[in-house]
Amino acid sequence: GQALGSVFPIGDQAGLDWLGVIVVPKTDYMAGVAEKNKTALLAVLIVALSALLAGLVSARFLTGPLTQLARATDGIARGTWDAPLDVQRRDEFGALARAFDAMRNQLRGRIDELQSTRNALIDSEARYALAQEAARVVTWYWSLDDKTIRWTEQVNPILVESPGEHCLSPREYLEIIHPEDRDYVATCAEEAI
Repeated sequence: GQALGSVFPIGDQAGLDWLGVIVVPKTDYMAGVAEKNKTALLAVLIVALSALLAGLVSARFLTGPLTQLARATDGIARGTWDAPLDVQRRDEFGALARAFDAMRNQLRGRIDELQSTRNALIDSEARYALAQEAARVVTWYWSLDDKTIRWTEQVNPILVESPGEHCLSPREYLEIIHPEDRDYVATCAEEAI
């Protein structure tokens, strides 16, 4: 069979020079190389699996809190306010979760206040409309956005035949004002605007 060899000089104490020859069968040499390759491959696999495992653990450690925060914000978007985040951690994620919970609680409080104010406004508008109807008071509304004038229903029997909301342009409105009062009403409207 084939062999691999190496020649090297050797000197002795008597001053003679010798040549040393080492001959190793190629199969024995390649078996050693193959064993070292297996060891190196195994080491690479162990390092790669360790890195993958460390990456998965790190990703879970990092993405877990972010996923929980994403679920909480999605819950708020759907109107679920009562699911606090787990704030056991003392790192940046824990601080973020605590800040998010504080913000959610403040926002919920503000929404409750707004809802209470809205309900009070609806009640107040209903009482105001009832008071206007009982007193037979007419209120005119001039919208500067669409340049129309609307009025409360108490005036409908005077101005129109059918009930419901009606509107006029400012020019049409001035035409129903008594001719002697038109200039005064126009001047007051311009000053108010």
